[in-house]
Amino acid sequence: MALDIASIIIFLAMIIIYLVFLFYDALGREEPYGNYVYIVAIIPVSYLWYLITLPVNRTDFESFGVIGVWSILLILWYVSIIRDIILIKKKKKEIDDVALYLIIGVIIQLIACSVLPAPNVVPTMNYWITKFLFFYVPDFNIAISSQLIWLNIFRLFMTLIVITVIIPLVTDLKGTYVNLWVVIILTLIFSLPFGLICWIWIPEAWGALLFLVDVLFFIVLLMLTRGKDKKKNK
Repeated sequence: MALDIASIIIFLAMIIIYLVFLFYDALGREEPYGNYVYIVAIIPVSYLWYLITLPVNRTDFESFGVIGVWSILLILWYVSIIRDIILIKKKKKEIDDVALYLIIGVIIQLIACSVLPAPNVVPTMNYWITKFLFFYVPDFNIAISSQLIWLNIFRLFMTLIVITVIIPLVTDLKGTYVNLWVVIILTLIFSLPFGLICWIWIPEAWGALLFLVDVLFFIVLLMLTRGKDKKKNK
């Protein structure tokens, strides 16, 4: 059966709440609560996850699955990032704040993924997923076989989010003095999101692809930053 009207209304209300935080800065209240949009986006997505995994709804959402739910979350996050990029260009926001609240949103989502589908919490949500360490995540084997469209949407928006956030962070380093060891450390730090991207696209060779990406990123950092000015030291 399709979702009942009450569930749809509740979901739409949650989306409206998300939109309020998305356009919070447009209200002219001069408060930083618009940053919470990355956290608020998790609420309707978690509710949608609950709805589609109810036994009565599973058949209707077989081609959507949890990977589709996570794709919706990434789309909401990406829309929020685009909003913040516009505000950054208007000098109303810093990319550091965007990255911070996005990371907070990711952490909260991971916590939700470790708690909600647990057998003693909401056991019906334990469907189309697999357990990785402490987290219940979409089962990519199922996604590849029957939810490929949404899997590719998930891959696309995950990649867009990483690139859209990393580019401003890296370009801020342009022309600044950065020690070689710091460049190496930065490369290792950014290996985390790069590794995730490599894994979701080419899981069978993600390590090799990550090594290539890290080498290229290391070169880019060397080109953007500068070493110590020997003339000034003299």
